[in-house]
Amino acid sequence: MRRVARVLGWTVGGIVALGLVALGIGYLLPVGHSATVSNVVLGTPQEVWDVITGVEEFDSWRTDIDRAVRLDAIDGWPAWREEGPSGAMTFAMAGVEPPTRLVTRIVDEGLGFGGTWTYELAPEPGGTQVTITENGLIYNPVFRLVARFFIGYESTLNTYLDALEARMQR
Repeated sequence: MRRVARVLGWTVGGIVALGLVALGIGYLLPVGHSATVSNVVLGTPQEVWDVITGVEEFDSWRTDIDRAVRLDAIDGWPAWREEGPSGAMTFAMAGVEPPTRLVTRIVDEGLGFGGTWTYELAPEPGGTQVTITENGLIYNPVFRLVARFFIGYESTLNTYLDALEARMQR
C-alpha cells in the first residue's frame, strides 16, 4: 500500500511540476506577437476586397464561423459580430484604403486575447497577392505557451486564407 501511495505521490508531483514549468515558460513568452501569411488568390484586388469586407456573406465561405452580423459603427468605424463554435467576437475596422489595405481589430475586452489583422492586396498575374499580418496579444500565459509551441501563431491566419482562396475559386 505504501508503494502505491509513493507512486501516486510521485505521479501527482510530476504533473504539478510539469504544470509549473509550462506556466513559467508561458510567463517568459511575450504577450504580443506578429505573424504573417501570404498567398495569391484568384480575382482582382477589388473582387477580393468585396469578399473580405462583405460581412453578410462571411458565413457562406468561412469555415470557422456560423454567422456574421453587421453592427452599428464603433468609434466611427464599420463593425460586425462573428459567432461560431468558439463563441462570439466583435470586430471593427481600424484602417481602410480600398481596395489595397484593410486593418481590423477585436473590440471585445476580457477575451484573454486581442489585436489587429492587416490585409494587404496587390495585383499579381493571375490574381491578387493577399498578405495578412496579425499583431496579436495573448494575456493568459498558458494560452501563450499553447499558441507558440502547439498551435502556431499562423494557424487562424492560414484557416482564413485557405477559406478565402476556396471562395475566390468559385
